[in-house]
Amino acid sequence: MKTDYKVRAEKFAHVLVKLFADCEDVMDFYDAVDEYNSTHRNCNMLCDNGISRIAIIRSDYVIKFHRRADFDNWAGDSYSERRVYEKAVKEGYAYLLAETTLKNIDGVDVAIMPRIKGVGSTSLYGYTTPKELQWLRNNVGDLHANNYGRRDGKICVIDYAWEV
Repeated sequence: MKTDYKVRAEKFAHVLVKLFADCEDVMDFYDAVDEYNSTHRNCNMLCDNGISRIAIIRSDYVIKFHRRADFDNWAGDSYSERRVYEKAVKEGYAYLLAETTLKNIDGVDVAIMPRIKGVGSTSLYGYTTPKELQWLRNNVGDLHANNYGRRDGKICVIDYAWEV
């Protein structure tokens, strides 16, 4: 039986914390991922980044790391993302967001999410009702195609740290 993505992500996050220990800028993270992939057979680790975080993408989960501890988080961070998720749960719209699970791994705060397919190739229109679209616009500040995909026939936002 396959273990839950959160359990596997947390286990792999311990590896990543060590791998990224000396990373200071975005390219350091990409170089570390390239090095890891070149030394591990059948590794499918991808790396992407936004303004304030690095996302490590695996087959069915994503682990997000803050780029720098002193980063000005005007675009949000994993904590603001969790607040938006909690608001969505309270208001009945959690199904529109990939759940953010916060963990402290060896002294480093990370966010774990399920991997959502179709990111960058989906339109908001046709996959949301007017009420869902309004809720997203009222609560997610950086709503563009590279920040959402589809899950179960609905939009699922993967980056919603930038609170409105």
